[in-house]
Amino acid sequence: TGVQTCALPIWSSAAFWWNGTSDGTWVAGSDAVIGCSATTTSARIVGGAAITVGNITFNAQGAAGFYTVSSSANITLQGSTAGGAYPSAAAIIDNNASGTVNWKCATLACGNLTFTKDGAGTLKLSSNGSLTTTAATSVEVVNGILQIQNVAGTPILPTTGILQVDSSSTTTPTLDLASGGGAYSQTVVGLTSGGSGANAPVLTTSGTVVPTLVIGGIGSYTYAGAINGKVVLTISGGGTETLSGGSANAYNGATTISGGSTLNVNSAGTCASSAFMVANAAANTLGVKVAAANPQWTCDGLTLSGAGTLNIDYNTTAPSTATAPISCGALTHTAGSGTVTVTVKNPASFSVNTYPLIVYTGTPLTTGQFNDFALGALPSGYLGNLVNNTANNRIDLQITAACPGVTITLSPNGANPTVLTAGTAGVSYSQTFTAIGGSGPYTFTV
Repeated sequence: TGVQTCALPIWSSAAFWWNGTSDGTWVAGSDAVIGCSATTTSARIVGGAAITVGNITFNAQGAAGFYTVSSSANITLQGSTAGGAYPSAAAIIDNNASGTVNWKCATLACGNLTFTKDGAGTLKLSSNGSLTTTAATSVEVVNGILQIQNVAGTPILPTTGILQVDSSSTTTPTLDLASGGGAYSQTVVGLTSGGSGANAPVLTTSGTVVPTLVIGGIGSYTYAGAINGKVVLTISGGGTETLSGGSANAYNGATTISGGSTLNVNSAGTCASSAFMVANAAANTLGVKVAAANPQWTCDGLTLSGAGTLNIDYNTTAPSTATAPISCGALTHTAGSGTVTVTVKNPASFSVNTYPLIVYTGTPLTTGQFNDFALGALPSGYLGNLVNNTANNRIDLQITAACPGVTITLSPNGANPTVLTAGTAGVSYSQTFTAIGGSGPYTFTV
C-alpha cells in the first residue's frame, strides 16, 4: 500500500507505479491512496505502459482539484472481482493523448463528482462493472472522444445522471457507445450539451453492436449536437428531450416515444435513417420546430400506434404552400386505435389557402385512418381543418378564415371595461371611444 502525500505526478511503467518520493513503491496488484485533501492542485497519472493496480481511493482534492489520466496511460483498476467498490473515486480526466481506464470490480464510484473527459485524445472506459456517481451530470465530454467498452454487454454508465457532450473550439467532443460485448441498453436521465465552441458535439457508436440509449428522466433536456451510428433511441421517462442541432442525424436505429414523453426535433436536424414510433398515449408527443434554412424534417417511417400528438411549431417562419414540415416515409396508423392530435403554432401568418403538414410514401390513408387525425386549436384569428390529400400522399391544413389577433388600444383609460369620467347634472356631456390596431367586429363594456 502506498499513499501519495502531496500532488506529485504518479509515473507508471511495465512493472510498478512510483510517486516520485520515498513514500512508497506500488507494484502491480497493490492498493493505492491518491491525493491529499488539503491541496487544490491536480494529481496526474502519466505514462505509456499498461499497469494493473489494486483498490484505489481517490481522496478529495479541494474545490479546484481533479485527477488526470494523460500521456496515453493505460490503467487497470483490479479491485475485488467478487463485487467490491472503490470508496471515493474522483473524476478522472484524460487531458492529453489516448488511453484506457479498465476496472474489474463491480463498481468504480465517483462519489458526487462528474466523470469528465477533456483533452484531444481518446479515453476508453472498459469494464464489466459500472461507474457510479450521485452528481446530477454523471458523465461529461468536454473535448476528444470518450469511448464506452462494456465488456459483458451490460450498461456501465450511471442510470441516475445526465449525459453531457459539449461544443468545443478545438476538437469535436464525441461520446462513443461502442461495446466490447453484445448489444445493450443504457438508461440515463437526459442527454444535454454545453460549451460555446464552433464544433458541435457528436454521440455515436463505432462498434458492430446496436446499443439502445434510453432517456428516462422527467425533466426537460436539450442536446445541440448530432447522433450518428447504430444507435436506438428511446424517450420513455415522461420528460422532454429536445434535439436542437442544426445538422443531420445519421443514426439508423429506431426511435420510440413512450411513457408520456415528448421528443422535439429541429427540421434542419433530419433523422432520415431512423424509423419513428409514437406509442399509444395522447401525452406521447413528437414536436417539429421549423428552421427557415431547411423547413422540412425527415425520418424513415412514422408509426402512430394509437393516440398521440404531433406538434408543428413554425417558429415565426412563413408556412409554405408547397413544402410540408414533416416528411416521414411510410405513415402507419390503425383506424380506430386512438386520436392523433395535430397542433400548429407560431406561424408568421396564414392566409386563406392550403398548407401541407405531413407528406408520406406508400399507400394513401384510408378515410377511417384519416378520421383519427384531429386538428388542435389554431392560433387566434384563424379557422381551418385537416384535409386527407390522397392524390399527393399528404395531410394538409386548409385555412378557411384568416383574421389574426390584433392588439386593441382603448381610450380613455385603456381598460376593458372602461370607466367614463363623471358628468355634471344639467351640463351637456359627450365622450368618444377609439379602438386602434385592428379591423372587424369588436365589443367592449362600459
